[in-house]
Amino acid sequence: MKNNSSVFQVNLEGVLRILSESLYSTHNIFIRELLQNSVDAITARKKTDQFDPLIEIVYFSNENGSQGLIFSDNGVGLTEEEVELFLSKIGASSKSVDSMIEDRSTYIGQFGIGMLSCFMVSDEILVKTRSAKAGSKTVKWVGKIDGTYSTGSVDEQHPIGTSVILTINEDVEFDSEVLFGLLKDYSTFITTPVHLEIDGRKRELKKERFSWEHKEQEAESRIQGKQFFNEHFEWSFPIAIPEIDTFGRAYIINRTTHYGEQAITRVYIKNMFISKDNRDILPSWAFFVRLVINSGTLSPTASREDIFRNNKLTLVQKAIEKAIKDHIQTLSSDYPEILEDILRHHIIAFKSLAIEDPEFGALVIPKFLFSTSRGTMNLEQIMKHNKTILYIPDVDEYNRILPIAKANDKLIVNAGYIYDAELFDQLADKNHNHLFQRINSAYFGSSLKDVDYETDEDNKFAVAQLQKIASEYDCNLSLKIFEPFSVPALFYMSHDAYKSKDSSRIKEESSDLWAFVTDSVSNANQNLKNSDLYLNAKNEVIIRLLEQPGAEASRIILETLLFNAMLQGNIPLSNTEQQRLNSNLLYLLQQLK
Repeated sequence: MKNNSSVFQVNLEGVLRILSESLYSTHNIFIRELLQNSVDAITARKKTDQFDPLIEIVYFSNENGSQGLIFSDNGVGLTEEEVELFLSKIGASSKSVDSMIEDRSTYIGQFGIGMLSCFMVSDEILVKTRSAKAGSKTVKWVGKIDGTYSTGSVDEQHPIGTSVILTINEDVEFDSEVLFGLLKDYSTFITTPVHLEIDGRKRELKKERFSWEHKEQEAESRIQGKQFFNEHFEWSFPIAIPEIDTFGRAYIINRTTHYGEQAITRVYIKNMFISKDNRDILPSWAFFVRLVINSGTLSPTASREDIFRNNKLTLVQKAIEKAIKDHIQTLSSDYPEILEDILRHHIIAFKSLAIEDPEFGALVIPKFLFSTSRGTMNLEQIMKHNKTILYIPDVDEYNRILPIAKANDKLIVNAGYIYDAELFDQLADKNHNHLFQRINSAYFGSSLKDVDYETDEDNKFAVAQLQKIASEYDCNLSLKIFEPFSVPALFYMSHDAYKSKDSSRIKEESSDLWAFVTDSVSNANQNLKNSDLYLNAKNEVIIRLLEQPGAEASRIILETLLFNAMLQGNIPLSNTEQQRLNSNLLYLLQQLK
């Protein structure tokens, strides 16, 4: 079989359109590309020449709506050979490029590639340039969207540097105010002066310095934070990592955030704006942080709208994460009140981080606030007065036994919110000075003090009579002793029993179809319905109730004690129970007449 080799037939016009329209997210990006090329050209000339750097931009428009743009710099310029290399060869070899630019680490991008973006707004690009090399002539290059170009020396005496002349296509949405806004974004922090002229009138482009470069850092940081992120920030701190030529400022959001939010970084590379919402630099746990950085280490992608994902990015990521953790450590030791204020807003993020990084968690976990049977306390306070810390990893179960814990003067911790149980489990494994014990509601049911034998025998018949009433509510009755004696009864219901009761309540209050579904789901747990009501043998009401268990009012008193104890334990009453409670209250009112 004979093999015939051929050359691909390339529609260069189509390729140029794909590159210019698909490489970039918006056609207005051509302004940044031209600005970056000018800054790079000036940087290159500074290596061998002393001069006053300048970028000049001239915008002009006519009454018929046509618009033009001249973008000039007095940078290194290009020889005819360099024009051919950088502007006329798509995909030129990296070796040839490197031979012209020995040290590319000082440049934002690469000469030439950004020129493609101009084809998004213009069908023709005119470049006039003269190299800073001695004896260089002015070179004129004209590139067209159809893929053709022309290059040649001209007699015109162009100053050292490069001018790019564009006629904006009529169908492109672009005007002088768009140009001014883009230049404000892109040129604010570059050190090279930028002069702008619009239809013969000069427009001032204000130069600024990053807040961390100001003497009045704090005041400037507030201004720039609002400018960059459209938020007011109470807390921020500078980040300086000179070993990787990266500097910035981290802003901590002073509103409650949630885990679904993104950690956002505004990125500058060598003072040039690259991205306003980079999601790669900050760690995912830092969603309460907004960051601005200016880096000489990071590399932009081909479009210069994002960061190239390489080992340099990894270095910056790790350094930024360490810087944030170091600052939090400083707050913990030197400014605990500020840290506590931050934690109130971003506790979920910090809990997540504490689990992920136990060493870091040791710094902040003592400041975490938890609901306890003695009120809201931080872990530092809890551990100060208790060698054994009892925690319950379920909010509903915690609420059910809260009255029992209070009655026994026991401190229990509500560890039922996100990450809390994992934190306490982690402490149980690593903290050897305290005992962290995970418990459930059965813990207190078995810890209440039993009555003595004589009291038990004296009240056995009375308790049996009252148990008949309690059994109607699937409730076991027990006589116990607990403080304070003013509390007549405590109610306990296990997690499974609570689910069963909740299903019954839904069935009672729902349509026939939903009641059938609920009944089918809950049938498997019928044997788990029993709950417990503990009667306080030292309470005056219980003493009187036990003296006459068969009296007409006994049912009303016991039911009222049961319903009240359920409500104290955050157990919702069913419709039937609520109606019964109302009936009992009406009966008592009638007895007062």
